[in-house]
Amino acid sequence: MCKALQIVKKTNPGYYELIVPIFITVDTRRDTPEKLQEYAKHFTPNMVWLTGCEDNIAKVAKKYRVHYTVPDDIEGDEPYNVDHSIFFYFMDRNTEFLDFYGQNASAQEMAASLVDKINTDMGRMDM
Repeated sequence: MCKALQIVKKTNPGYYELIVPIFITVDTRRDTPEKLQEYAKHFTPNMVWLTGCEDNIAKVAKKYRVHYTVPDDIEGDEPYNVDHSIFFYFMDRNTEFLDFYGQNASAQEMAASLVDKINTDMGRMDM
C-alpha cells in the first residue's frame, strides 16, 4: 500500500492528500498505543493507527469480513503468531466500500485503481 501511495503522490499529489490510510490492529496484547506509535514511524505520515478493546475490534473485523486468530493461551512475553487476512480496503469519505486489494496486487495496479475510484467519487460530489 505504501508504494501505491507514493505513486499517487508523484502522479496526482492532490489525490494523495485525500487518501487517509487506517491501520487497525487485531493484536491488542502486543500492539499497545506506544508500540503502534513506534511502528508508525516506518510508514506514510498521514496513516492513522487504531486499537481498541477486543470486542470492538471483533465487530469491525466482522463488518469488513476480516478473519483473524490470536492465541489465547500465551503467558508472559512468550512469542506467538497472529493469523489474519491481508486486504486493503478503499472506502469513500462516507465509509462506503469502493474496492479492496489483496497482497498480490501490484503498487501500479493499486495506484491506478485509487485514482480511478477518486475520480468516480469526485464526480458524485455536490460542489
